[in-house]
Amino acid sequence: MELNEILSKVDHTLLAQTATWQEIRAICDDGIKYHTASVCIPASYVKQAAEYVDGKLTICTVIGFPNGYSTTALMLRIWRSILCFAVEILQ
Repeated sequence: MELNEILSKVDHTLLAQTATWQEIRAICDDGIKYHTASVCIPASYVKQAAEYVDGKLTICTVIGFPNGYSTTALMLRIWRSILCFAVEILQ
């Protein structure tokens, strides 16, 4: 299997609670450059990242990570992520 084929199946991920927009933008740039399957980022950056990549890259997020709690607030975050163009949501 070639490297580009492997990368096309990889979700480039940055889920640190301390992630900054500059770091998110950098992994988006890497995802576009290396043609990764997606970038997986905190839900709070989904809308901004989707606008930044302008359809050149799939945006993925996780809900309830790293704590795994499911509350009403969590469900609202899920819907907000969907409405902000997240294509894939993992829990």
